Amino acid sequence: MLPHSLRLAPEEAPLFLVSTSSLPAAPHIGADEFTSAFENAAIGMAVVGLDSRRLRVNRAFCRMLGYAEDAMLTHTVEHITHPEDLGVDLAQRQLLLDGHKHTYEREKRYLRRDGTVVWGHLTCTLVRDSEGRPRHFISQVQDISERKAAEEACALAEERLRETQASLHIAAQIGRLGAWSYKAGAAHVTWSEEVCAIHEVRQGFAPTFQEALAFFAPQYRDRIERILQACLRSGTPFDVEAQIITAKGKQIWARVLGEAEWDAQGRVRQIQGACQDISDSLRAAEETRIMAEQLTTTLESLTDAFYTVDRNWRFTYVNAQGERLARRGRAELLGRRLLDVYPELAETSMVQQFSRAMEANVTVEFEEYFAPFDIWIQVKVFPSLQGLAIDVKDVTERVLAGREIMRLNAELEERVMQRTAQLAAANKELEAFSYSIAHDLRGPLSSIDGFSRILDESAGDGLGDRCRHYLSRIRAGVRQMGELTDGLLALANLSRTSLRRDEVDLSRLARQAVAACRERAPERHAEIAVEPNLFTCGDPRLLSQVIFNLMGNAWKFTARREHARIEIGSLPGEDEQTVFFVRDNGAGFDMAYASKMFEAFQRMHTASEFEGTGIGLAIVHKIVSRHGGRIWADAQVDRGANFYFTLGPGGDARAV
Repeated sequence: MLPHSLRLAPEEAPLFLVSTSSLPAAPHIGADEFTSAFENAAIGMAVVGLDSRRLRVNRAFCRMLGYAEDAMLTHTVEHITHPEDLGVDLAQRQLLLDGHKHTYEREKRYLRRDGTVVWGHLTCTLVRDSEGRPRHFISQVQDISERKAAEEACALAEERLRETQASLHIAAQIGRLGAWSYKAGAAHVTWSEEVCAIHEVRQGFAPTFQEALAFFAPQYRDRIERILQACLRSGTPFDVEAQIITAKGKQIWARVLGEAEWDAQGRVRQIQGACQDISDSLRAAEETRIMAEQLTTTLESLTDAFYTVDRNWRFTYVNAQGERLARRGRAELLGRRLLDVYPELAETSMVQQFSRAMEANVTVEFEEYFAPFDIWIQVKVFPSLQGLAIDVKDVTERVLAGREIMRLNAELEERVMQRTAQLAAANKELEAFSYSIAHDLRGPLSSIDGFSRILDESAGDGLGDRCRHYLSRIRAGVRQMGELTDGLLALANLSRTSLRRDEVDLSRLARQAVAACRERAPERHAEIAVEPNLFTCGDPRLLSQVIFNLMGNAWKFTARREHARIEIGSLPGEDEQTVFFVRDNGAGFDMAYASKMFEAFQRMHTASEFEGTGIGLAIVHKIVSRHGGRIWADAQVDRGANFYFTLGPGGDARAV
């Protein structure tokens, strides 16, 4: 508390004073002496009013926060206090105002003018008047930033040390590595926790020198004892591997290291060392060795040449087949650069392919002709961190065989084209000949039919029965010949007529064919079923011939059935293609002769059994083929026949 003689007037009473040392408690100090002590104090000081308005600050406090005095006087406590520390200050100030305490001290952070943080040790005292009413605060602030920085650095270092120790402990556990020591002449050897764990004894176990030796397998004990004695006598360091038998009888391999520590007289004071369980590493090394041997055996037995090169393009491995293909021994290749051995490769694309595999880290496969050896090779390149693995196969025979096959195929294709052209020309000539013959026959046939009819009419009753029979046979032969001629013309015209595709209602065509059949033989009774909505796509005129021919055959071959039945319909086929059918229960036929039924003039029945020319099914087959479809049949003698046909793409039925 300030002496009464130094108290400020009520309107000048500060709320808060910041300083780094306490004011001297002299009972009679004049205003000048107070001002001098206040201004020249080495620590920051401030007088602050109850309304947080700063009334006076000294130079040390201004320097500490980087403000001029007039600027400091315009800032409240809130402006220069770190936001996280402000709440504690306000709470402590309220305790002073409520009379719960006279002074409080704390460490807090201040905000400098440039925005940086400075740590200060604050001592804040509430000054009251003679009647006990609060007048202002006097505060002292000492800059402790360096100490706080040192404390933080120490704390960070301690934390890092703890983390390092923990990491080392974990590493020792993972690596099965522990420390041990033995003072010369001591009764016991000191083992760390890890060494105890390696020997499978309790933690803190301290064996005697001889007990420690007894853990080594019998064949190693004498050697280890000699090594330890040599280290105790002359300080010879050691690093040995030996078998250890643990307290639980487990055999392990351990690496034991040791070195001497000397006293002031130059004598070995103690041995310090480490012990590591290397069983896993030795086992892994042995497994790696076995795997390497197996890999080498595999690579040596390959029928492909196999090479590895490092990233400087030097050969690092060559198998036996690689020697044969390269036409050089391993001694000539290993350690040498690829282009130094085979400069000819620079003129091929192989080097670019190898570079792409290494730089882009991608597998590359290609075939190349290697002119110096006059061979074709198939190359597969596999990149790795070490370089490239290259598999090379001599494919000369395959390439030459492939070229020969291509030559033969081209020659065969040429022959096929020539033969096809010849067949097309022959077919065209044959069709033209058939058309010409059929067309030219119509005239003589008409004459024969006409004159025989006139002769029959003119002679009247003058002809005897035998003569009339002969005339009847002549006219029947003419009619049959006419039908054959018409069939030949129709068959020939199929190849000469262009094909058009429209929507065709096969159901309607079937009903028309049925009506035509009934009209020719109204006395017949037959059950005929036609599936409705058999729509397809094709040439309406040609498809009409298909339906009329198939329906006419079914009508003809059921003529001798008392209960004849004919069915026209469809069913689903392969690849969602519609199959149309005409089915009857008529005479049927022997399937042994079915392979020729669609050839011209081929008949399944004699003329005495059923009339016909043998051209109808040939016409049906040709029309279906021109539509991209196929036709087939199945039948049994006297059990009926089924004819099936498709019409190729776009010929599927649909419901309307």
